[in-house]
Amino acid sequence: MKIVHFDDNNWSKDHPGGTMYFQHLLKGEPNSPDNFMYVLAKQVGEWSMPRHRHNFEQIRLPLVGENTTYGRGLVLKEGQIGYFPEGLSYGPQESPMDGMAPGEPLELTLQFGGSAARPAAAS
Repeated sequence: MKIVHFDDNNWSKDHPGGTMYFQHLLKGEPNSPDNFMYVLAKQVGEWSMPRHRHNFEQIRLPLVGENTTYGRGLVLKEGQIGYFPEGLSYGPQESPMDGMAPGEPLELTLQFGGSAARPAAAS
């Protein structure tokens, strides 16, 4: 088991939307087929992203707030779990603050390699 201590001074701003900050809770081995990243994300301002897709899979869990749309009015709400398979196109994403203070919207995200990242099984 690995225990990670939360450090409120250790937020990194590395999202293309510009107003998301991350606490990297756990990370796997870079460039390995079974690499992963587990992050706590906080939103400090409104942001949007065009329709897009990733070459990895994600599981998202909103902890506070339900303000991000994932296209066609689909909103992932507090307490729900969203699974985004590798290659799935989603968006455009819109994330207004809707009366929430900067830093209130919080989400846990687990990101990991999809089937394209895994070597084929021997036959």
